[in-house]
Amino acid sequence: MTQKTVFVSGAGRGIGRDIAERFAKEGYLVGAYTRSGHFEWGQNDPNVVQGKMDSSDPEDYKRAIEDFMKHTDGRLDILINNAGVAVIGEFEAQKFEDEKRLFDVNVMGYINGIHAALPYLKNTPGAQIVNISSAASFVGTPDLAVYSAAKFAIRGLTEALDIEFMKYGIRIIDVNPLFVKTDMVEKELEKGYTIPILKTLGLKLTVSDVTDVVWTATRPEKQKSSRLHWAVGKQARALSHQHFLPNAAPRALTRAMAKRNAKKGQ
Repeated sequence: MTQKTVFVSGAGRGIGRDIAERFAKEGYLVGAYTRSGHFEWGQNDPNVVQGKMDSSDPEDYKRAIEDFMKHTDGRLDILINNAGVAVIGEFEAQKFEDEKRLFDVNVMGYINGIHAALPYLKNTPGAQIVNISSAASFVGTPDLAVYSAAKFAIRGLTEALDIEFMKYGIRIIDVNPLFVKTDMVEKELEKGYTIPILKTLGLKLTVSDVTDVVWTATRPEKQKSSRLHWAVGKQARALSHQHFLPNAAPRALTRAMAKRNAKKGQ
């Protein structure tokens, strides 16, 4: 099979849907899977294979990958770990079951995906893994404490596996937007939460902004790049540049920025 392939988790709506639609439009065979199994797009697109999958269940993720591989002759060029949930609001007000669910999906779901896809990625020259993360992985974010912790975990996973998977020729990166206008975020905000930093910075990014970075980052000319963390938008890039400079001062500046934005939003 010569057609390139990509598997996208959480592809029913939001960022995952937009990514899946873009890659299908560009000629990839796309495996679009979501927990609900409900899609409002792509049913008649010959470049799209749709299915139901709970990414937090390792056996279900394995089954979904194997299902898609039946359509690709075992070829998997790109795995895009995207499925996620949010827990918004002050830490002390959160429910344990919601926090656990967040880690099951946002961290273990990504780990499950990599385990399930690895045999096929290893057998596909130039294979890539893209973890959809967040600028909350650059600095601990108030009112998103558990979400931020999960994204820190994904950043660490990306950095570690980038080294481990060199022997297989597999490239791994993460993509880090700040706040994106999605149904998931808007539904959480409808519950009445007030996030000072969000009120200050606003919902300026769209799903297409994230998709554009994913598409650019995975092009052949970028595959030899040593860049692991791809920030989306000016605000995220500012946080990224401050965090990764090799001294302690930028870290202090990042924290000061977060505190200042929180106070402005009150």
